[in-house]
Amino acid sequence: MKLLILLLFVNSFARAEDVKLIAGLKLEPLAKTEKIVLPEIAADQILVLDHDSALVVAGNKVHFYSFAKKTLLDSKAMTLPADCTRLALTVNAGQTQKSLYCFGSAPKKNGDSIRIFAKGSFDTLIKTPNKISALTGDTNRIFFTSADGLYQIRIHEGVKPVFASSFLNGVQSMAFDAKRDLIYLASKDQIFSLRGGVLDVLAKGIGGQVFLLGDDLLILDSTNQIWQLTGVTDLLTKQK
Repeated sequence: MKLLILLLFVNSFARAEDVKLIAGLKLEPLAKTEKIVLPEIAADQILVLDHDSALVVAGNKVHFYSFAKKTLLDSKAMTLPADCTRLALTVNAGQTQKSLYCFGSAPKKNGDSIRIFAKGSFDTLIKTPNKISALTGDTNRIFFTSADGLYQIRIHEGVKPVFASSFLNGVQSMAFDAKRDLIYLASKDQIFSLRGGVLDVLAKGIGGQVFLLGDDLLILDSTNQIWQLTGVTDLLTKQK
């Protein structure tokens, strides 16, 4: 594994800890978005769809949520299968259409599965012997992390290992930039990138859920605040 060696500097955002970023990157609260004020439910996961809306998982129910209105938009929540606790979206480059997946079995259950939402239900795509921690991709490829490995699924090719590292053990979420063949990964307190077999540490002191909107990376931290990490694609594509 090769880590990108660049100067790190410290930014403070009135947070409990300092955030260290690779030089050339900028982190700031997302414009027009402050703390996400959830409805009167405890959210297990928030999956950002765009700058205005998100999916909120609470228990085995999935709700549509408006950041601006700070309210649920659906009158009837979607029910997740019993063997799913997490959601993930995949999207094709240059398109707005997304595919919805669920994964994440119960803590005491061995193995896991990936299910895709189609025609009103989640259908099983594959089953795995180990827990799945994150999923991303586009219409051509799906990537998922399990234990210390990153795996790829392609139609007619099945599952293949892509990358292995102890860093992957703490991954909580991923985002895929299909145009640049670039994967972003996040643990609870670090942001990584993977491109051309090179794993780079982009940020330390911040993590959670990562989402790619345009060329910017959005980070939903543990306090339910969204941050915007800019300059990433320019930096990484110039370095490789």
